[in-house]
Amino acid sequence: MGKLAAITLAGALLLAGCSAPEPPIDKDAVYLKLVHEKTGSTSSDSDLVDMAKGACGQLKDGRTMKDLQNDVAATGLTQTSKLELARIVGFGVGVYCPEFL
Repeated sequence: MGKLAAITLAGALLLAGCSAPEPPIDKDAVYLKLVHEKTGSTSSDSDLVDMAKGACGQLKDGRTMKDLQNDVAATGLTQTSKLELARIVGFGVGVYCPEFL
């Protein structure tokens, strides 16, 4: 192989490596890390993910963030628990459907 061909091949391989797509982000892992680090939630990981995705589903169906906030406010939870729930839902929206923020 000539010197020019080797340089061309090396350049092509370098460019091919630069254009490789990034691996997909594991949204569940990102969300759960946020919840576990920033809240005191004792809910299971699957319940947390279901809650977050459910909130996004409601938003996609036409409800608003204010509607979700009102739902949290209407629970019989203590004020501290309401704030915790609002944070958990907010983290979920931020990770799974940020277009609604």
